[in-house]
Amino acid sequence: MNSGQWFAFGLSVLILLWFLVGAMINRRRGHKVYGWLTKGLSLFGKVEPLRRDNLLQATAHLRVDNLTEPFSRMEIIYALEPRENFPLWLYSRLTGRRDVLLLRADLKSAPGQDIEAGRKKDRAFATSLAGQLKEPYASQTLSGQLEIAWRGKKDKEYLKRISAFLEKYETAIVRFSLHRAAPHLTLKAELPPLQSSEAAEFLQNLQEVLV
Repeated sequence: MNSGQWFAFGLSVLILLWFLVGAMINRRRGHKVYGWLTKGLSLFGKVEPLRRDNLLQATAHLRVDNLTEPFSRMEIIYALEPRENFPLWLYSRLTGRRDVLLLRADLKSAPGQDIEAGRKKDRAFATSLAGQLKEPYASQTLSGQLEIAWRGKKDKEYLKRISAFLEKYETAIVRFSLHRAAPHLTLKAELPPLQSSEAAEFLQNLQEVLV
């Protein structure tokens, strides 16, 4: 074989090895995340898997039924980085994507105000706030890397509790939305910082600020 053929052969082997190693890492990581998450969610109700990637275990969609206060409905999706695909993995890294968790929930009693929180340098977050001209948000910067904004009937004590929760998990939380209209709660967070403690602890802290 000439040098070009050797290069193509070596590249093919490298891609295959990357796929196998990445798939193995994601499978182990997915299994760990799934167990961590379902163990925590089981304290709040019956966990029902809606969809799961059985090959790589890189994604899962869960629903929790028979929920405790203050939740009436909850769904959680997690998605891992595409570690088995080098080009996609590299792109996701360059664009800041990590292993993420997305939680959506309705509350038994709707909040009296809309609250939005996001990272200070997130242009999408800043744009979404600036676009609310009919009912603009008031905002303030928190001590970490997050900014919080609100509109509607202001509840200082409620905002204080939410702010304390956000500051505690500011390395993990990417976006936090609490609305008067359903779905009431949407939370996006990076998984690695959350997994430094049990899922039950995070969820219980979330439950306490929303009650």
